[in-house]
Amino acid sequence: MSQSLSDNTDRKFIEEFDVSDYEILTEDGYKDITSTKKTVEYDVWRVELENGHFIECADTHILIDDDGNEIYAMDSMGVNIDTVDGMSCVSNVCKIDTPSENMYDLSVDSDAHTYYSNGVLSHNSISSCAYLLWFALFHSEQTIAILANKGSTSQEMLGRITLMLENIPYYLQPGCKTLNKKSIEFSNNSRIIASATSGSSIRGFACNLIYLDEFAFVEDASTFYTSTYPVITSGKNTKVIITSTANGVGNQFHSIWSGAIQGTNSYLPFRVDWWDVPGRDDTWKQETIANTSQLQFDQEFGNNFHGTGNTLINAESLLELRSADPILIRDQNTMKVYEEPNKEHTYMMIVDVAKGRGADYSTFNIIDVATKPFKQVCVFRDNTISPMLFPNVIYKWAMLYNEAYVVVESNDQGGLVCSHLYHDFEYENMYIESAAKNALGMTMNKKTKRLGCSNIKDIIESRQLVIYDSETISELSTFEAKGSSYAASGNNHDDLAMNLVMFGWFTTTDVFKHTTDIDVRKMLYMDTIKQVEEDIVPIGFLDDGYGSSDQFFDDGSDFMSERRGWQVVDMNDIIG
Repeated sequence: MSQSLSDNTDRKFIEEFDVSDYEILTEDGYKDITSTKKTVEYDVWRVELENGHFIECADTHILIDDDGNEIYAMDSMGVNIDTVDGMSCVSNVCKIDTPSENMYDLSVDSDAHTYYSNGVLSHNSISSCAYLLWFALFHSEQTIAILANKGSTSQEMLGRITLMLENIPYYLQPGCKTLNKKSIEFSNNSRIIASATSGSSIRGFACNLIYLDEFAFVEDASTFYTSTYPVITSGKNTKVIITSTANGVGNQFHSIWSGAIQGTNSYLPFRVDWWDVPGRDDTWKQETIANTSQLQFDQEFGNNFHGTGNTLINAESLLELRSADPILIRDQNTMKVYEEPNKEHTYMMIVDVAKGRGADYSTFNIIDVATKPFKQVCVFRDNTISPMLFPNVIYKWAMLYNEAYVVVESNDQGGLVCSHLYHDFEYENMYIESAAKNALGMTMNKKTKRLGCSNIKDIIESRQLVIYDSETISELSTFEAKGSSYAASGNNHDDLAMNLVMFGWFTTTDVFKHTTDIDVRKMLYMDTIKQVEEDIVPIGFLDDGYGSSDQFFDDGSDFMSERRGWQVVDMNDIIG
């Protein structure tokens, strides 16, 4: 990730000049100079490059290296620096033995905020914190929170805002009631506070603008977001800005970003790609990949949410999953219907039972197995329903979906649900592990879970199951390796994901084959074979028009005797 030296470089200005009639060369051509600021006196340093360019500047004058990172002039020895004639290595850096001189800092009308000084690309020190300061200055009685993974990081950002405050025109500078490392309070009663992303960092505050930086790298971000969301929704016009480099799937940032892309939440997505940075082209890309790896480049520069390798479902398949809006929501958002029952179709209901005490969820997934690919058509998720009442819900919706075949995990409270469903409701279209032992439902153990995980992974990654529910997709994104098994990461849940694991296991049973006449293993095998055949380049023969193509075959076969130019040939005919 690019450094941000321009945000915390301390510049002491003593005078400002209006030079708006002048332009300066930038990477995007000549641009207007919006202002020039004269600094206090600094020691003069000279930076010389191998291509003959040089620049005399302050020790902390900012140059741009070949990765687009900012680097101080005094630290640039041996570094490739961007110049008007391309990249060139710094061959000499030294402090000149002359009296100190005033320097001049230019502000340029350019999104990149860079310009060429004597042929060397430099930065004009415009801070990304400008918006936060502007918001505080021009909106009275507002509370702005800057949150980062560490308190020191957020305080550093507040320090940058303080530096900007000192250097804006005096007529814009408001009075300050409080100014320290953790907060600034202005005379218009607006304030900016800095804190770490802990569960209680801004609890109780009525914030108008919240900025969350590198949110994908915040530990236990879901817990923090849950405790912070009431603060976000406390005002009608609350603004939230979240920025981060991608850090795999399954985290809170990925969930928010995916929702913004799919339009399922209120966030507006905005991304900056590597080619948006001036000076970065395909040559730069290939050099960067050679120095790192394709995976690192895709994640650090390509905005790709590659998984960490720990999720059961690979990152590419997870990113292809697209949620849909349910056509019906019932029972206080616990029941979501995505497709109405079709009288001609066969349905499977996979049930996971919890204790109903507000912790884990009792869930079921109804899957249409009469279609190819299979489809998720209905989802139930509730962590307060009693195991005594859950059979009522199961029976009602199983009957609605053509007396769906019900598979209930019998572990713990599941045995009670199986008994009520089978004996009290006399629902017989359900999985029975052992009729002789009257063992209702299926027992989840290491063997069945391992088999279920393996099979559902193949089913989803081969696109043989359409998943519509956003909560199911979210759980799959956090369903990660734990020892020799898989479970939800952190404080996330995996009850809906376990429904699919159970479904994966059930598709391997003879009961599933007899009920649906579908052999999932054969289906996956044939799909793989089809993909392989589609990837094979067809064999062609070229007829030069000068004679029969019989000469190509020892047996004198004449199936290619007609002059047809390029011709696709069935190899089975040749062999036969």
